[in-house]
Amino acid sequence: PTLFCATPAIQYAAFDSLKSALLHRLAADNRKQTEVLSMGQAFVVGLISKFFATIMTYPLIRCKVMLMVDSGITDSDESNDANHFPNGHENSTNGHSGYQSARETKHEARPRSLMRLLLHIFCRDGIRGLYRGFSLQLLHTVLKSAMLMMVREKITIASHRLFRVGGER
Repeated sequence: PTLFCATPAIQYAAFDSLKSALLHRLAADNRKQTEVLSMGQAFVVGLISKFFATIMTYPLIRCKVMLMVDSGITDSDESNDANHFPNGHENSTNGHSGYQSARETKHEARPRSLMRLLLHIFCRDGIRGLYRGFSLQLLHTVLKSAMLMMVREKITIASHRLFRVGGER
């Protein structure tokens, strides 16, 4: 569970660092201190921070998911006739489909620890293997997250104004 918390933690830390650096740069250029990002700036900073966090954690999360999916498969399942239909096709319950490559249709005995699985994938497929499926994940999460950070900035500004006004009364 803590591995799945790493991406948002990195994302928010990166967002806050990038926001601070951008605001400092804008203040130096304009000689005027500003504490808020425009919606466009917040969107871009959110996009960059999620991209960075996803690049950092994707291989680990991918391997963690692979380990969770494989946890029900044992080495003895490979030779068990119950996993095959009479015509020789693999049973769909074992996680294989006809759309996989020939290399992936046979279940390999994969390492059962996160670090060993990372090393196994890297040695077998290189860096591309570690980031298989990354483009889909990136497209799915980065735009959504950038919108979230843009809205978060506006909500933060509104809540600061609300509480400041309430505190001055």
